[in-house]
Amino acid sequence: MEPVDVELPGGIRLDGSWRRDARLRPLAGRDEAFVLQQRGALLPAALTTAVLARCLCRLGPVSPVTPDIVRRLSVGCCCICAGWRSAKGCPVFSNVPPAARSSISISP
Repeated sequence: MEPVDVELPGGIRLDGSWRRDARLRPLAGRDEAFVLQQRGALLPAALTTAVLARCLCRLGPVSPVTPDIVRRLSVGCCCICAGWRSAKGCPVFSNVPPAARSSISISP
């Protein structure tokens, strides 16, 4: 399967402009092995960040995408990158405490 271009619901400010475009590749066997190896060693949020950094080919003009850049994405953007149609059904979003959910921005 080839990488696909995706539009992030919130986006990120990069190089002085707001960017919502990204290129994402599907998980490969090496990524699945990484998840299995790191599953107990990393917290879910850290594991999600690491996997997204591995699979994001490009975020706006930035390539490669580092974990530091992924951490700047909103939960909604991370859920879309993870293949969920909305943040509400995403397991990343479901790990956010209910009291904090209203403060999560998925748009600029």
